[in-house]
Parts: sequence; structure tokens; C-alpha cells
Amino acid sequence: MEYVVFENLVLRASSTGATAWSRSIDAGARNGAMFEVTLRSVSKSSGATLQAILQGSNDLQKWHSITQGSLATAPGRLTVQHDEAVPYRYERLCVIATRSSAPLTPNVNVAATITTFDLST
Repeated sequence: MEYVVFENLVLRASSTGATAWSRSIDAGARNGAMFEVTLRSVSKSSGATLQAILQGSNDLQKWHSITQGSLATAPGRLTVQHDEAVPYRYERLCVIATRSSAPLTPNVNVAATITTFDLST
């Protein structure tokens, strides 16, 4: 099942990292997970990097990293699939936009989905 978790998220990249978390999704009995992040645009091309981390939880309180990936500078798409069973019922995506020490502060525009599936099929 595919869930759109960000449609038009705009983050202002900073040297310490601008962070956003998606809504949590209920994976139910599906134990496979992948995510896709699209970096739609970057203003003021100055070394912006977007890191995406798929996180899981069983209680919606404590979140644990499952897998991650990153995109640098230019618009593009990142797809990351976790190859092992995910031991969490809930999942969310954390995105962090950072920039180099350049004086420009770019805005990044992000769209993302989380897909859950049953590994046994």
C-alpha cells in the first residue's frame, strides 16, 4: 500500500539542518517497506543536501531508524527499499535539509511516499 506523506514540503536548508517528520502510517501486518523521495526544486544552488530516514515505532513514542538515503544539490529522485522484515507497526519519514557553509540559504521542495508490502508474497 502506498501512502503520500509529503506533497509539497518546503524546507529552508541550514548548516544545522532543517528537519520535518511525516505523519505516521499504520503498516498493519505488512512487514516490507520502501520510500521514495523526490527533490522537486532547490533555490540558490549552494550545496544543499536532503537526507531521508525511514523510521519505525510500535508505540508512536519511541522512533527507530530503519533505513536512509540522501540526495545532493540538484532535483532528483531517491528510492530506498529495506530488504529485511520491518519489526514495527508504524512508520514515518524524517527529512533533513542541510547546506554547505556557503552564504546562500536554499529552499528545497520535497514530495515523498512510503510503500508497505508483505515480504512473504
